[in-house]
Amino acid sequence: MTALPCARVRLRDLGELVAGVPALLGFHPAESLVAIALGGRARSRIGLVLRADLPPPERHRELVRQLLTPVRGHGADAVVLVVVSERSWSSSRELVERTRAALSAAGIPVVHAVWAQSTRGGARWGCYDEVLCGGVLPDQATSVLTTAMTVAGVVTFDSREDVVGLLDQDDEDALARRGKLLDRAIVDDCGTSAGRLAAVHAAVAKKEPPATDHELVRLGMALSDRLVRDNCVRCCLGVQAADAERLWLALVRALPAPECAEPAVLLAVSAFLRGDGTLAVIALDRAETAVSGHRLAGLLRSAIELGLSPDKVRLMMADAVVAAERELARASDTRYGR
Repeated sequence: MTALPCARVRLRDLGELVAGVPALLGFHPAESLVAIALGGRARSRIGLVLRADLPPPERHRELVRQLLTPVRGHGADAVVLVVVSERSWSSSRELVERTRAALSAAGIPVVHAVWAQSTRGGARWGCYDEVLCGGVLPDQATSVLTTAMTVAGVVTFDSREDVVGLLDQDDEDALARRGKLLDRAIVDDCGTSAGRLAAVHAAVAKKEPPATDHELVRLGMALSDRLVRDNCVRCCLGVQAADAERLWLALVRALPAPECAEPAVLLAVSAFLRGDGTLAVIALDRAETAVSGHRLAGLLRSAIELGLSPDKVRLMMADAVVAAERELARASDTRYGR
């Protein structure tokens, strides 16, 4: 899910909407089904934007169920379906019709269903329902939606793999070295949750990534304290959110498992609240790979899959932080755990 700029954007035709899909997702999709939820007056406001890999026919029903839940949860009034595939438009007609039927049964009409060879300028596109609807996609540089998203600070990557690459970790030797230091530090530690939280706050305020193993280990150990991690959600809600997100990303790259799970889930929170659902899901994948059954990661993933908006999740997180702050105020012992 990507947050849209507040300014109005007038699209001349469906081709401009398809050309804007990469800006909405944060990357150019390939072999994908994209569902764009519409709402508001005259169904003119873009809300939730979902993407899934095109599945084999035996998995069509499963994918349709996965799409239906968040679209309904988001309260969409209508949907535009976009198939992005190098294969012919007819190869995905069955999936489009299954999706259309399921959404229609839920009272959500599919107002347009479109196929595009790709989302890059010059690619062919056409409509499933109208013979004369189609053409060639405009250049990204001339796309009004892409321009608006760029002005709003949204970065578009060449592929989803490039977004995943943002979380690439340091070399194995560095991770192993820090892992040993973390094991030793946890045994020797006699600090408090309040002291650990202060260390994280100082690192956020510093606005520079940790430069030494000592700093990385100290922050990794601090975030492994559940009370510290839960209180750090506050950093994702206010004016420090961008600085905090840079720190979470640096720690995800630099810390071994399981310690990288905590900055990964904080990165997911921060990314989702600013509307970057793609990065949020990738960060959740990293957290749950490092720590199977990670509770906070599971809760945020459930919220995303249900189609809750960033604004709703922000309110939920704000309430949770208040509870965490109260617990920290009462705490006098050292707590680790997930």
